[in-house]
Order: sequence, then structure tokens, then C-alpha cells
Amino acid sequence: MVTWCGRYSYRSGALDNAWVTGTDEEAQLLPGWRFKRDRLELKVFAGLDIKNDVTSPYDPSNRLHRAFAAIRTIVNLWFEPTPATMLAADASLT
Repeated sequence: MVTWCGRYSYRSGALDNAWVTGTDEEAQLLPGWRFKRDRLELKVFAGLDIKNDVTSPYDPSNRLHRAFAAIRTIVNLWFEPTPATMLAADASLT
């Protein structure tokens, strides 16, 4: 499980230019599978993604102000064509 928490501030026109402080929290529970063959490695993760955004004071114009849950999938590809080179690719979809 990975958890992030961030804070941000801005002035809201909907609140007469008052300062608003926002907090962003996110947690993921992503079990995964690893497939390896010679110099190729593929990792696939899939599971629950939960996010919560809160503002203080409450800003009705902030569309992020809510909690939601979704399914997230992450794919990580790693390939070593020669001992001196490596190719990597990542993709994430929620």
C-alpha cells in the first residue's frame, strides 16, 4: 500500500479572494504479478485506489473537494537487450 499526502493553498474567487488550504490524501492497495524471461521482465499491478481532497474553508468552486474510489492498473516493462543497455516503459490507468 502506498499513501501520499499533499497540501496546497490558493485564493478563491468564490470566497471573495480568501485563502483556501487544500489537503490531498491518496492510498493504493495493489497486489501484483511478476513475469521474467531471460532479459525481459514484466510487472502488472491491479487493485484499489482511494483519494480524498478536502479544503478549508470549504470552497464550493473546487471540483476536487470529495472522496472517491477506483480501480487502478499499473504495468511496468523492463528489457535489457545488451549488458550495456536497458529499455523501460511504465503505464498507469485509473
